Amino acid sequence: MRPRKAQAAFEYMVLIGIALVILLGFVAFSYNWTISSQESLAISAAENSAAKIADAANLVYSQGYPAKTRVLIQIPYNIQQISIQNTTITFVVGSGGGTTDVFADSKAPMQGSIVAQPGNFFIAVQSFGDYVNVSRAT
Repeated sequence: MRPRKAQAAFEYMVLIGIALVILLGFVAFSYNWTISSQESLAISAAENSAAKIADAANLVYSQGYPAKTRVLIQIPYNIQQISIQNTTITFVVGSGGGTTDVFADSKAPMQGSIVAQPGNFFIAVQSFGDYVNVSRAT
């Protein structure tokens, strides 16, 4: 009689072990999918922010001095660097596989800098005639 009880207990343990392996696989898949989604959202936020700044620079440049505007941008949590060089603004976003460069081009020559700090910020874009200054609004 005793071997049957031991056999039943062993079968329950095997069944629980198989269920845990399946659950662990599901948890690992969900975690990887979540990380991938967060990285995609961060890259999308950087693309939108760069495009907003470039569009605002084009607008104030076409209007000339002393035109200025403010745009609200979202800087993603995994931002590493933001650079403005001539007509290009570049966001360097960290990801699991390294970094991704997100950039937008403007027709206006741009100068200035934006601190690479995550969050939502107003950016001041002002025309000085032959160039556009881009900086964090105060």
